[in-house]
Parts: sequence; structure tokens; C-alpha cells
Amino acid sequence: MHDWENRAEVLNSERATDDGWGKFTFEEVLGLGICAALRRQFSLSLERLGELYRWLVGVDTDEIQRVRGEVGKLSESVEKEALKLTALGRDAAV
Repeated sequence: MHDWENRAEVLNSERATDDGWGKFTFEEVLGLGICAALRRQFSLSLERLGELYRWLVGVDTDEIQRVRGEVGKLSESVEKEALKLTALGRDAAV
């Protein structure tokens, strides 16, 4: 867990209780489980898994926001082209 905290920056030691045990939300446990399985299966680095973990638990990082913006722009572009093609099809049929 120490490596996950330091290298992947996904956990923080402030969550420890008075007796030293950490408490995790359901989302955090699920995110850790998924990331741990991917790490075992594909030997992904903790640094790469950090972004995925933060996304799984609902933390938007700059990279995730950037990708979302690009996907939104691409979707708008595809929609505009589809409308143009539909209009061209109607005009050709007339």
C-alpha cells in the first residue's frame, strides 16, 4: 500500500484511524481492486494506474478533462458531418 500511495499517488496516509487502520469508501476499494487486477494481468506501472484509479473513484484530473474535451469536440464534428450527409442524400433524391 505504501507504493500505491507514493508512486501512484492514489492513497493518502491521512485516512488512518487512531489505531492505525485505513478506511476506504466502496469506490476506493473497487478502484483498487480493478487497478490491482490490471497490474497483475498486464504488468502496468503504478504511475499509469494512478490516472485510471482517480477516474474510477470520481476525481477528474487535468488529463481526463483534456480527453473529455477532445471527445466532445470530435462528437460535435461527427454529428455535423452526419447532418451534411443526410441533407446531401435528400437533395440527391429530389
